[in-house]
Amino acid sequence: AKVRFNANLGSVFQLDKAMDIYPGLNLGLRNFGAHLGVRYFFSEGFGLYAEGGIPIAKYDKNIQGFDEYNNQFVFQIGASFNL
Repeated sequence: AKVRFNANLGSVFQLDKAMDIYPGLNLGLRNFGAHLGVRYFFSEGFGLYAEGGIPIAKYDKNIQGFDEYNNQFVFQIGASFNL
């Protein structure tokens, strides 16, 4: 489980209304981290996004096995839907 906070900065940088840049912080059960993403809507209800994130603080110093997957750089590409 993870809680995220985004600051949508598309209007601050005077980008097209279809485009948005969003830095943010996330707090999860395994770490505290930051992310930066960009989103572009091709229509009113459909868009694509790309996002990268890094852990800032890991809660467990003795990470072993698959737990390391929760505490490394992550890059995502996906679709956004405006319902």
